[in-house]
This record gives sequence, structure tokens and C-alpha cells, in this order.
Amino acid sequence: MAISSALGSSALLPAGLGFRNLLMNGNMVIDQRNIGGTVAPNAGRTYTLDRWCSEFSQNARITIGQNYNSLTPPTGFSKYLGTKVTASYGLGSGDYFAIEQLVEGSTIAQLSWGTSGAKPVTLSFWVNSSVTGTFTAGLRNGSANRSYVFNYTINSANTWEYKTILIYGDSTGTWATDTSSGILLNFVLGGGSTYLTSTVGSWTAGNFIGSTTGANIVGTANATWNITGVQLEQNYQPTPFEQRPLSVEQLLCYRYFYKFVGDTSNYNSVASSGIATSGTQIGRTTTILPAPMRKSITTTDLSFGASSLIGYDGSAVVVLTSITCYGTARELSMDITTGSGLTTGRPAVVLTNPTYLTGLSVNAELS
Repeated sequence: MAISSALGSSALLPAGLGFRNLLMNGNMVIDQRNIGGTVAPNAGRTYTLDRWCSEFSQNARITIGQNYNSLTPPTGFSKYLGTKVTASYGLGSGDYFAIEQLVEGSTIAQLSWGTSGAKPVTLSFWVNSSVTGTFTAGLRNGSANRSYVFNYTINSANTWEYKTILIYGDSTGTWATDTSSGILLNFVLGGGSTYLTSTVGSWTAGNFIGSTTGANIVGTANATWNITGVQLEQNYQPTPFEQRPLSVEQLLCYRYFYKFVGDTSNYNSVASSGIATSGTQIGRTTTILPAPMRKSITTTDLSFGASSLIGYDGSAVVVLTSITCYGTARELSMDITTGSGLTTGRPAVVLTNPTYLTGLSVNAELS
């Protein structure tokens, strides 16, 4: 069932409601990876603003960024996720272009989906597009074999509109309640027939991201689509967007991704002091993450830019070249390899390089 509503974020907040939103960063305020910059994702799943990702079948067709397209956000919001078609594309049957958030199974356990006690959810969001007409979106389970597709209408071009959708819970299928993907929410910017269905407003078996009647903006160069205030809650009707404190929203996002990054004037510490075990090695530095992550961190979950991290032993400044991580969900123990110049036996620290703001990324995202 799809319901459009004129309610907005200015409605009064019902007493006693808190942490209603099953989504994170629904107001698009946190952008650790790009710090307000833009990205033109390649094929596959690419995380953009925190907790939001693209899932595209083709390279570099759409550009994404925080407050991209220079719009004034709707009242009550300061940020939005903006997209723009950079190169028009004629869709094939197997193509897909979607903006998604993957919700952890432990977050949706309360919904009891997959049982006779499945509870309803309401999705609400603000959307703005240069293209009008019928758009499509949907929910899937982590196995992508149960789908609920719905449509919504954009009535006026380049105008923020508030949409709400009531979705009755799925009483069948398998829905994760652990740390794997529970719900995949996706907004479709273009899709081929393989991933579209004519069944709208009810659960169906299969991997469908949207309906056959939804708009495909990817075929129009410079077309824009923007969204903010996205909320998914256990309820029969929408409530005002839950404006959680920034510090709280950050900690929620840090469970999935955290970036140690400095600024243009300061060297910031990444890890506690280790010992230079050779001219190019720092042995077993340790850092405590700001929040327990979704899973234990391994070496492959870490990434850093060239020259973005340095080792310092009180005299020599050397660039980090590799890290071996022995991590848990909360603590990273790391052996560091650097360029030559360290003095064996000296304490040495790992710092962010203020000249390069790519820092050190720790990734525990759902995939």
C-alpha cells in the first residue's frame, strides 16, 4: 500500500518516541569518505555518504555528493544526498541504478519478519527531481529473494515533496536477525526488465528493485534526483523525522565505517606508541575505535592513501607503506611497515599527514 502525505517535519513529535528510525544518517549529515565532495561510482556497490551506497551496473553514469546540485534543503534539514546523470545511457535488460541503505539484521529483529507476527513499517522521505512522474523503489531481504516494490509520484520538477509509504511486514521468507544484511532499501534511478516487476504493493518471491512503470532518469543527461529525511519505522503511519544528536548519529555510523583523518594544520595521532623494531618497522601499535564495529577488523578492512600516514620516532619522519592488523571489533593492534629512517629501539607513533587528508579508513560495512 502506498500513501502520499502532506505531513512534514514540522509536525509535533509524539511523546515517548525515541530511536524510531531503523535507518542511519537519513538526514545525510555525515560524509566521512568524501567530506562534501562528489564521486562518480563505477559498477558494483560503492558507499558514498555514510551508510548510503550506490549499486550500479555501469561505470560513471551518475555523480553523487552531499548537497550536490546546490539546492536549498527542505525546512528542518541542512543536508541531502544529490545525484546527477553525467552521461545518458540506454538501459539493457540486466541494468540497474539504485541508491541504497543496507540495514543490519540485529536492527530489524523487532519486526519479526518471516513469521506470522510480522509488523508493519512506514517509510517517509523528502525527494526532489528535475524529472516528474512515477518513480519506483523497494525493500528486499539480505538473500535478495523476497521483494516489496512500490511507486511514488513526483508532481513538480525541482521541488521538494514529502512521501510516505506503508508496508505490511513479510510473514514468509528468511530475514536475518544477526550482524548480516537484514533489509535492503533501494531507490531506483534506472532499471532493466530483469530486476523490475509488475507486482506493486505486495511481497513477492524474487530479486526486484522496482516496478516496470518507474522512471529511468539515467537516460537523460544532467537529470537530477535528490533525497533527505529518510525514515523507516515500525508503525502504521509516519512520525516526524527523528533528529538524533549529531554525536549519536556519528557513533551509529562508526559501527560500519570510521576514518582517521587530520586537518590541514595538525598531525593527529592514529595509534599509541609502538617500538621501531628496525629502520622500516614499527611493532604493534594499538588504537581504540570510537565505537564497537559490526565485526572484527582484519588487514583487508583497512585502507589509506599514499603519503597520508606517517611514522615519527622523535627524529625521523617516514611514510607508512603497509599495515598488518590484528583487530577486534573495538581495538586495532597493528604492525607497521614504513620507508627507511627509523632508529631501532625508539618509541614511534603513527600520525595523519596534514598535507594528505585521505587518512586511515576502517571498513565494516554490510555488502
